[in-house]
Amino acid sequence: MNLGRTSRAILKGLICCIALLSLTLLSCGKSGSPVNSTTSDHKALWASHATPTYIVEQARSCFCPGPYGFIRLTVVGNKIVEGVESESNYPLTTDELKRYKTIDELFEFIDKIEKHQPEIFQVEYDSIFGYPRNIYVDWYFEMADEEIGFNTKLVQLFP
Repeated sequence: MNLGRTSRAILKGLICCIALLSLTLLSCGKSGSPVNSTTSDHKALWASHATPTYIVEQARSCFCPGPYGFIRLTVVGNKIVEGVESESNYPLTTDELKRYKTIDELFEFIDKIEKHQPEIFQVEYDSIFGYPRNIYVDWYFEMADEEIGFNTKLVQLFP
């Protein structure tokens, strides 16, 4: 096959682009974080900042019972002791509080999910404090309503 100079240059450029794309994709783990950035690194960062008492706002995304939107959670000794709807300050019941997770429980959740290898699993960590800010799990891409996600924002750490 006799290719002209222009065709060969285009082919070489295409091969280089494919190679760079392949290397980029291979350098990322399943969560979208660099491979060398492990959950344990983020746990250690969180442990260096964590206090026994803190407040977070957390929203769940799933096909599940409410409440919906962000919930302000007060955590003491790794237990959620209070939760109110962020916009209305309406208190959650004990059963509703069980649907939410402390930061340590989010790390445990990530560890459990990683072992089961869902089709889509994305985690975004806070770059300063190390806690999981966004978690999204889709067990089966083509199945509806089995996805779950947590969006967490640190509000305050208490000494």
